Amino acid sequence: MQKELLINQEAQNFLFEKSADGGLILDYDGKKYHAKLIERTGDSLTLEVNGKRHVILAAPPYFSVGDRTLNIASARDQRKKKGGAGASDEMSSPMPGKILKLLVEVDQEVTAGQGLVVMEAMKMEHTIKASYDGVVKALHYGEGDLVDGGVDLVELEAKEKEA
Repeated sequence: MQKELLINQEAQNFLFEKSADGGLILDYDGKKYHAKLIERTGDSLTLEVNGKRHVILAAPPYFSVGDRTLNIASARDQRKKKGGAGASDEMSSPMPGKILKLLVEVDQEVTAGQGLVVMEAMKMEHTIKASYDGVVKALHYGEGDLVDGGVDLVELEAKEKEA
């Protein structure tokens, strides 16, 4: 899945894919990084990136690694806040949680308001629904997967309206 992030207000493109060990493979500027979450406590994360551990202090949108502090935001979310065009067509998780059930399949037609994914977050079930009529192009996570808040779960392609 390709993602555009604003790092200190500068747009950067990343390519993410899940690794076989439950981690994440990140392709940035032609270099590949294998990242795996080791521990999450309060406002800190311990990540292993290419075999080396890093402690990150997180108070989104600010993240501190060593003596560097970065302001990291989703370019898509920034466009939505500004009302700009070009926002992506993905349905996102409202908060960190676990995918309980996929209600659709790739290439399935869906209607606005139809349930796509059921996830558990904060001991409650949340159904992620289609924002508009369309066709499911990708399911980025499977049943049982843990997801962060704000991540794209389902990619929809808008269905052309008939005249």
